[in-house]
Amino acid sequence: MGQDRSQMVAAVRAYCAAHPRWVLFDEPTQTLLEVATGKSLLLPAAEMTQAVARTNSQTGHPYLLIELGDGRELALCDAGIAFPPVAPAVPQAPEMPPVTCLSDFAQLTSHLSHLLYGHPDDKPGRETLDIVAVCLGILDGARRVGFDISREEKQLDQLLEELEKRK
Repeated sequence: MGQDRSQMVAAVRAYCAAHPRWVLFDEPTQTLLEVATGKSLLLPAAEMTQAVARTNSQTGHPYLLIELGDGRELALCDAGIAFPPVAPAVPQAPEMPPVTCLSDFAQLTSHLSHLLYGHPDDKPGRETLDIVAVCLGILDGARRVGFDISREEKQLDQLLEELEKRK
């Protein structure tokens, strides 16, 4: 027998209460807040079909896997809110990791900024293109789970404009 909605909400509440440096839950508005990025995500209880506590085999940290009725999945974890990226429709795109988060996007765009602005005389190479492809996959995955990523899209667009100048 599956979980009822009150059990799933209780699991989210308990996870967030136990890990307030990772993710917070505002139950009245059914909103998650990713502490590392300050990004919020609506998590309607009516859409949840499962909330299962698990342990990351690599880090040993706990996470909460949440499945939604339309097939989307996300996880509350030490990185905040993790989700599967969407493989970008980019020729020769690198293989995407199974899960990612918006903190990964921030790290990658920081590195991309360094490559573009820290080395203005260097012609962008394969690494630069791979970073762009992964960033696109992260943003598409974030959009798919419901994040508002307009700020991140604008940031990536600015970096792409700089990249275009270098061709």
